[in-house]
Amino acid sequence: MIERGINFTMTTVGYADPVAHLTFPNATQSVMSPLVLDLQRYLPCLVGIICALGLLCNGFIILLLLTFSNMKTLANTFILNLALADFFFMVTFPFLGHQMYSGQWIFGRVMCKIVVPYDTMTQFTVVFFLVVMGFDRYLAICQPIRSMHYRTIRNGRIVSLLVWLTSFLVSLPVWIYTDQIAYKVDGGTTVNLCLALARTNDSDVNGFYWWIIYTIFFDFCAPLTIIFVCYFLIIWNLWHSPLQDIRNTSRRASRKVAVLVICIVFIFVCCYLPFFIVQVIQSKLEATDGLLIAYIISWFLMYSHSTINPVVYTMLGENFRQNLPRLCRTIFRRRKTATRQSSMRTSSMYLRRSRSSLKSSNSTDGMGRIHSNGYLSVGPKITVTAQPRRLPLEDPV
Repeated sequence: MIERGINFTMTTVGYADPVAHLTFPNATQSVMSPLVLDLQRYLPCLVGIICALGLLCNGFIILLLLTFSNMKTLANTFILNLALADFFFMVTFPFLGHQMYSGQWIFGRVMCKIVVPYDTMTQFTVVFFLVVMGFDRYLAICQPIRSMHYRTIRNGRIVSLLVWLTSFLVSLPVWIYTDQIAYKVDGGTTVNLCLALARTNDSDVNGFYWWIIYTIFFDFCAPLTIIFVCYFLIIWNLWHSPLQDIRNTSRRASRKVAVLVICIVFIFVCCYLPFFIVQVIQSKLEATDGLLIAYIISWFLMYSHSTINPVVYTMLGENFRQNLPRLCRTIFRRRKTATRQSSMRTSSMYLRRSRSSLKSSNSTDGMGRIHSNGYLSVGPKITVTAQPRRLPLEDPV
């Protein structure tokens, strides 16, 4: 818990400035508003809930796509990579949440140079795969004949690799300039902070306004424009299809697609737009309680998008709804089989130990012994000494 006025940091994609922006007010917690104190108190719990849900939902989707062979399609190839990006994006969430809660980075410089840039790269990856999936749906619905030759799983894997590479290149400034810096707080205490766009030998950071514009363009405006255009063309094509005059089922299907598209765009805007608005505002204004609360809420909204993605893009599909119970039954059966085998192994070990105890007791009671051939002889132990065979009468009794 923060006991002094430690300057707040924005360590995800965007602006990072611990000196002039987004600070916990002034000197002590006594000057903080009750709402800020409550939000700060429950911050670890909120981080844990969102992270657990994100890892669980995306983990189920990854396991589902890798288990069933009927799920191996081009669209599911992109969904698998989206789930992987969301999964890895949620992995970095606790590290940054701890820094936000405690006001310092305790995981070392090496982890700093890995976690924050990787968080940035996976965030770009998530958004880029949303664009790819929108364009793929446009080709599948509006250009089914022309696109059937190059809409293959092999090409989908190549496109997925290119998306990951593009995300790395776009986030390259963060990979280069992220660093752990020492920052002095009130009272002369020094704390370490992990910051994007940090100078290596300076306690300040490059709060470049260009980075705000850069991230807003590549991570929100351009992707949203492409997604909106693709889905608008899909809805236009479905509503003006000649099949509308032949079958009413096509109209109902188009309504379902329209609702799904509206949900996709609405959720994307609601989760990402507040974060970028707060970045622009905080770069121009002094920090206040309201701005701090707005940033924390927008930060959680951005990460919650990776928890909502599995529901929107996968759970609404018919194949996923059919295969998810099968996966649960398979996992339950495997656990039941493993429990049964473990019980059988325990019983077998107990039986072997019982037999060993019986052999040991029979060999030491003086009334019998077990030969190497497995037969039990009763009576006192007699030692027989071999002698030369001369006459039948000289055989030992």
